[in-house]
Amino acid sequence: MKNYLLATLLLTFSQICLAQFSIDLGGNIFLTPTKKVETMTAYSNNGMPDTLFNTFKVSSLCVGLFAYPKYHFLRFGSHDLSIGAPISAGINPRVQNRGESSVAFMYDANISLNLNGGKFSRSDNYDEKYLGYYVGVCYGLINTNGIDYSGEANTSKLTKDTKDIVLLMKNEYIGDKIKSQSTGFTFHAGIALPFLGIEHKGLYSLRIFIRPAISKNEFTYYGGGFFYAIGSSEKY
Repeated sequence: MKNYLLATLLLTFSQICLAQFSIDLGGNIFLTPTKKVETMTAYSNNGMPDTLFNTFKVSSLCVGLFAYPKYHFLRFGSHDLSIGAPISAGINPRVQNRGESSVAFMYDANISLNLNGGKFSRSDNYDEKYLGYYVGVCYGLINTNGIDYSGEANTSKLTKDTKDIVLLMKNEYIGDKIKSQSTGFTFHAGIALPFLGIEHKGLYSLRIFIRPAISKNEFTYYGGGFFYAIGSSEKY
């Protein structure tokens, strides 16, 4: 009798724990608005020190696969909280390295805290909800392994005191100054598409996000993706 009771308790506990996990699988795209960067480079002109001013237009665009395991740990009313680890890996197809074009590997790794509602929550009446949604904040690292840029000589009157000017030393180029790797906060939101996946164990969904730049030499990343949320329809 004791063994039967213990086995029942263990089975119940394992089912509860399993039901608290979910995972999103899909694809992401990362992009940045074109960033205008003024640079000043010191050089020697016939043995005399001189400066060269340039204006560069820099940007970044990456595409990749997306996985987002989550653990739902606190339920209240029709919502719950979850922690997770959204991860992306893919390619940056437009990298310029001193005038040479190439393709680079990119990755994005975070930890997150989400507020989940509707079909994304683990409330008792999830199957009565028309939509699923979540909002959350992430902290982590993105590395696009390079930037895309174009530049031209600047004929306007720039000086070393020009606001936000980037100083380039000898043998440096714009890609050495604009960070293709940064650590910071990402704000994201997801929504389950109605009429898709309702009769299954998962939900077809969309995600959008923004990672604000921290310094003048970083990008602000925008992006989104399509994913399939597995386990988001099961209660605990």
